[in-house]
Amino acid sequence: MVRTLILGVGNPVLSDDRVGLVIAEKLQQEPLQAQTGVEIVVDIATQAGLEFAEKLVGFDGAIVVDSIKTGEYAVGTVREIGMDDLESTTSLVTSHGISFKSAVEFGRTIGLDMPDDDNIRIFTVEIADNLTVSEEMHPDVAAAVDVVIEKMRSIVEESGLP
Repeated sequence: MVRTLILGVGNPVLSDDRVGLVIAEKLQQEPLQAQTGVEIVVDIATQAGLEFAEKLVGFDGAIVVDSIKTGEYAVGTVREIGMDDLESTTSLVTSHGISFKSAVEFGRTIGLDMPDDDNIRIFTVEIADNLTVSEEMHPDVAAAVDVVIEKMRSIVEESGLP
């Protein structure tokens, strides 16, 4: 059995930052249909940091979705990036405590069974606001929820899962 994790990342009370959690919740209510021999598990990460390593243990692959605020793209833009596009942190003092990439590297260093970088796909949604305490998302961020889910559905249908 090939196990794939879909991990929604975010803060449930910080406006657009909750987009990854909303996607995961929607997928828990309306699961993607995997091919025989593939198990898809949907989960969330709200603590970030080393929680990422803990969540990935035992999976052959992962699809991670998180908000990003670069100012380089229109709000609601969905992009797929790879592990090579992420930076490792050199300290544990970042907004998430430790970056996703650093958490995965740390997990491997201590011998945890982590997916290979090539088997981790990352979707980002460009956001407008990650500071306002609210459960309301920008309309373009909310619209991106279905865009990401359709991209995931295509991956599953095309057997693009690790």
